[in-house]
Amino acid sequence: DVGISGLHVATYVVTTGSSLANKTLLDIKLTALPNTSIVLIKRGEEIIFNVYPSTSLHPNDIVVIMGEPQILDKVAKLFKLGIAIHVP
Repeated sequence: DVGISGLHVATYVVTTGSSLANKTLLDIKLTALPNTSIVLIKRGEEIIFNVYPSTSLHPNDIVVIMGEPQILDKVAKLFKLGIAIHVP
């Protein structure tokens, strides 16, 4: 493992019925947060590494984001119907 001081990785699930489903990352302003990077989106068996502001979130998508803990706390609020799991 390579540790990067001050950064954490968190996984969020877009739950069925979530207000984030079928919206783009730009719509929900996820790409505008400072000091964060969307690492990938797992959609079923597909893993999307090239994530753009125009990328839409679908129900059951798993979104992996790297960033500072205080920013990831804000991201967790965006996923209010989702589950945030912090990975050391």
